[in-house]
Amino acid sequence: MHREETFRIGFGSVCIEIHCSDQELLGKWRTNYRPFLASRRPDFRIEFNLRNKLTVPEVKHLLTNSRSYLEGNRFFTKPELMEERIDWAGGTLWVDAERELFAPELDYKLMNVLIRGIYSGIHAKLWKTAPDAHLVHGCGIIDGGRCYLFTGPSGSGKSTVARLAEGRKVLNDEAILIGRNKEGFCLSGTPIDGEISNKCNTSAHLSAILFLRHDTQVSLRKLGKVETYLRLVTQVFDTSPLFEIAGDDSFRERAELSAEVANGVLSYELGFLPDSSFWQVVENI
Repeated sequence: MHREETFRIGFGSVCIEIHCSDQELLGKWRTNYRPFLASRRPDFRIEFNLRNKLTVPEVKHLLTNSRSYLEGNRFFTKPELMEERIDWAGGTLWVDAERELFAPELDYKLMNVLIRGIYSGIHAKLWKTAPDAHLVHGCGIIDGGRCYLFTGPSGSGKSTVARLAEGRKVLNDEAILIGRNKEGFCLSGTPIDGEISNKCNTSAHLSAILFLRHDTQVSLRKLGKVETYLRLVTQVFDTSPLFEIAGDDSFRERAELSAEVANGVLSYELGFLPDSSFWQVVENI
């Protein structure tokens, strides 16, 4: 394995090494994940073998007509677009795939699926423990000495909020990590791709959670613990390893985290317009 064909990304407590001989794609990944590039010993490896037989339109057409199959630790599609084999004990995922599956215009975001599933698998399969920080569907923003989690269902406005950060530090607009610390809970950035290119590899104490709702005026409503729990638990990502269906352990971990956060963090429903007017209300919490 040539060193120039590999790089490592670290987030939370895990480090993943990525190997790919396609120098153009490798360079794009290195740039995209720059804040998370790491030099520490990897916990897991992804080995890519990419084919360049199909065009983006051809891949897009086949995706809409393909079926997925799982046989043991092997995942594949028919027609043949990709095949993935995983060895948890050996700490390696092999991916044989069409190169254009990673084309930006396709917006398939296969890397997000792989990274999330491996993050969970490292904890469950290798370390035999629940994650010390959980992936949550949301936008994390640091504003001076405070840090906010903006979350809600797809389309509720997380990326809009990130674009309106106006000089504030954006951790990520798609997925962030929530972990426990001595003060309560903290947010950390992740390399997961969202709609904006900004990603920040830092952590901050979680000050408040804002559940987003598009509205015709800015409004803020404080939420009780039960409503906070019911909303948050739907935004915590499944913690099952790659290729595995979420089971009781995954739901229990998500539920326990959501209950703890609901008991310890101020939460609100934020009605907002697609402009920066909501910041004054948020900063007055």
